[in-house]
Amino acid sequence: MTIEGIDNGPKSEPVVLIIHGVLTSLKSWEPIISALSHKYRVVGANLRGHGGSEVLERPYGPEDLAGDVVSFVRELSAQQKPVFLIGHSLGSAIGLHILTNNLLRVAKAMLISPTPRFQLRAFIDMVSNSTSLLKQLSKEEARHLGLSNSRTRTLRQTLKNLLLSLATTTEAIRETVSNITNSPIYVISRIIQDFIIPWEATSDELTKISVPVLLVAGENDPVIPVHRSMELLSLLPNADMEVIKNGTHFLPTENSKEILILAQKFFAKKI
Repeated sequence: MTIEGIDNGPKSEPVVLIIHGVLTSLKSWEPIISALSHKYRVVGANLRGHGGSEVLERPYGPEDLAGDVVSFVRELSAQQKPVFLIGHSLGSAIGLHILTNNLLRVAKAMLISPTPRFQLRAFIDMVSNSTSLLKQLSKEEARHLGLSNSRTRTLRQTLKNLLLSLATTTEAIRETVSNITNSPIYVISRIIQDFIIPWEATSDELTKISVPVLLVAGENDPVIPVHRSMELLSLLPNADMEVIKNGTHFLPTENSKEILILAQKFFAKKI
C-alpha cells in the first residue's frame, strides 16, 4: 500500500506527529507544519484514501488508519524518542486509539475537536455541506451518484440522503459505489461504516492514558460541540482544555495561528 507523507525539519529534534481529519490532507496543515519545522521534526501521513495515499476497498477502521500512521513513523525511524502528537477530529480519534493501545511512545498529545464518540448525523451534515467533497467528484461520478443537480441546496440534501443510506447497509454501498471505488464518496462511506459508527473510547481505556493531553474545542463547532469535548476531558486523568472563541470545526485551517501558539506553548512546557 502506498502512503504519502511528510518528514520536515531537523532530524535531531523532537518529533511532532500530525494526524489530519476526514476530507482533508496534510496540505491543509502547511502553515502550521512550516512554523513547527523550525524547531521540531514534523512528520505525518495522509490517511488511506486521502491526499496522495492509496485508496483501498476496505477496511477503514481505527486499527487500520492508526496502523498506517504508526507504520509510516516507524519506517522513518522517527520513534527513537517519545513523540508529540497532534490530531484533528477523526485524527484525534486515531490519536486516542494510538494512546489507549500504546502503539507509539507519546510524550504529549494535543487533540483538536476531540470526542469520545461520534454523532453520525452531525458528521454526515458536516460532510454533505463540505464544498471540498463535491469539488473532488468527477462529472462521471456525480452523474452516477445522482449528484449533478446545479442547485446547491438540493445537491447537498441529495448527498446527505446518499450518505445516510450508505451508512446503514453494506448492500447499498455495493450497489451504489461498486464501480467508483476510487471516489471520495466511497472512502467516506467506508469510514462511516468502519470507524464513525462503531468507534467509542471507553472510560476504562481513557483513564489509563497518563501522558499530558491538551484538548482544543471550537466554541461554535456543530460537529463536535464543546460539551462532547468536556465529556472527554472528565475521563482523562491528565488533561487540560482550551476553547477557541467563535471557532468552528475546522480549527487547523480557520484558526491556524491560535492552534500554532497553543501547540508551541504546550510542547515547550516541562512535564
